[in-house]
Amino acid sequence: AKNIAGESRRSAFYRTVHLYAGNLEPNQKTRHRSALAEQYDLDPDIAWLYIAAMMRDGAKTASFRCLVEAFRERPNGWFHSLIARDGPTWTEIEAYFAEDLRRTFLGLCSARQLADVSAAADIFIWPAIRDG
Repeated sequence: AKNIAGESRRSAFYRTVHLYAGNLEPNQKTRHRSALAEQYDLDPDIAWLYIAAMMRDGAKTASFRCLVEAFRERPNGWFHSLIARDGPTWTEIEAYFAEDLRRTFLGLCSARQLADVSAAADIFIWPAIRDG
């Protein structure tokens, strides 16, 4: 789908998130991080991994499965995953993460909410094998 300027919704979304989250002063990052820590009962002293991608069949679902397998090899205590969800396979992907207590599912988020998470997180992960 295209907006009035002919830009795809996906492009407009990423432009919005980048412009918002990529131009923050350090105190703004702290403010966003504090708000999310309080909202989701997160430890602000460990790394937050922000994970967002359309949850659909095929390579995208396989990408999430690979990510969970990689996480299982990492020691507990140094990171927490914040996972934005949308798409037809989200229940399957939630099941992959079921045993990992280092995750929070954020649900379906608006572009502004995703920008806030991006501003607060330490690392952004886009699960994508065979995406091109």
